[in-house]
Amino acid sequence: MQKLSDTILAIVARRPGISTVDLAFAIYGRRKQPLVNGECLLLESCGKLIRSAGDAGVIKNYVFTKRPKKRTV
Repeated sequence: MQKLSDTILAIVARRPGISTVDLAFAIYGRRKQPLVNGECLLLESCGKLIRSAGDAGVIKNYVFTKRPKKRTV
């Protein structure tokens, strides 16, 4: 059985910018936003997820990816 955090990261990787409400629906088929929101906050605090306010204050979720360092020649 996959952990909720792994499921969230897999879905967000396929659908960058997915809202927490849509994410809960994708996982559970119904609204369980508080459970998913708590897990997203945990993933954000671990540096694995980026969350930002989108249109009308809807929270959008993105998988954190490290940016390559600029090379100086």
